Amino acid sequence: MAGYDDDPILKVRKGAQSPDNLWKAWARVESVKRLICCLLYLDMAYARLMSTSGVIAIDKVEIYLPCDDALFEDATTATAFLRLVQQGARITMPRMNVRSFHELSPSKLNQNSTQILLRSLYLRLIAAKARLSEKHGRNENSQSISLAESFSTDEDYKTIIADVVLLPKAHASFLGERHQNNALGWHYLCILLTTDVDLLETACGRDGLEAAEDSLVHVFRWSQSSSARRALLHAAQVFSILDSCLVRESYLTRPDLVLFVSALVISQYFLVASYTGNCSGGPVFELLRDVDWTTVGDEGFGRATGYLPLGRLGRETVNSNPAIGFINKGGSVSFAGEVQGLGGVAAKKIARKFAHLMDGFGKWDGCSYSQLLRVMCGFTHESE
Repeated sequence: MAGYDDDPILKVRKGAQSPDNLWKAWARVESVKRLICCLLYLDMAYARLMSTSGVIAIDKVEIYLPCDDALFEDATTATAFLRLVQQGARITMPRMNVRSFHELSPSKLNQNSTQILLRSLYLRLIAAKARLSEKHGRNENSQSISLAESFSTDEDYKTIIADVVLLPKAHASFLGERHQNNALGWHYLCILLTTDVDLLETACGRDGLEAAEDSLVHVFRWSQSSSARRALLHAAQVFSILDSCLVRESYLTRPDLVLFVSALVISQYFLVASYTGNCSGGPVFELLRDVDWTTVGDEGFGRATGYLPLGRLGRETVNSNPAIGFINKGGSVSFAGEVQGLGGVAAKKIARKFAHLMDGFGKWDGCSYSQLLRVMCGFTHESE
């Protein structure tokens, strides 16, 4: 992060001869800032669509953050602009480097900053994933159960996990109830880190029956890990967010896609976890319960970050936290108050719940993913 001293608007402000000139000059600078951010958004969108890394070398990019939308959209005259500035609206913002965003106080950021940060983290994540794929190829011996496990072997990659983990603490105000879009994007990032989505899609038959059967071995291994149980919590939180509010467009990706990936995580976990011995007995954990992610920290990432040391008080909190207990030890679960069985029947049931929620997105928004979930139900084993 850089301070405000090099913001282009400061030079413009010194040379402005009237409030009207200042407003127009600021608007032009702000428009350029937002255009640059749009290029970042497009890079992320096409990278997701093409399943490749982005064109922008995001680690080398520094972005002049845009100001609040209200100042840009509502100030239609110089008088209105000056009035908003007098009321506390900022016309300068810091410069952001995604690798050092946590060095700046959250009080200096705004809603737009969080959106840009989430997109930048996504681009960093998929770029690192692409580099790992090029390095290992399709070598079966290098198959990891999650991206977090793969990233744990490289110090540079581990900083991506640390940055994602620190978001709830560093930007709590932008991940709360008033900003469910941001929370949805953050949960999606965590799912991508704790799950191999390609593996789950293959297990559902994307690449044919033979590939699906072969992949179940890896899905089973994943289901026994703390990463899988953390992914389960994030997937359930996605359901909870979309069930409780209307989110038409996420600041990171499409809600129907995020919900579909979440359905894959929970249904595949329920399907294969029936063959493990640690999913029954003990207290029942409610998947839709509120989770204090600042306390959970990097649990489920294999302590890959190494940035969150625990003191004595911290260890006591961890030992008494139900979410952390479930991530580390597993156990029986309930969904919306209903205790869940395991196996094919439970997997189908949960997939239908997600499909039903997706139907509420409208005729087109979730149509294809909703149909796909229902088709998948027909290929799930009827085991209990």
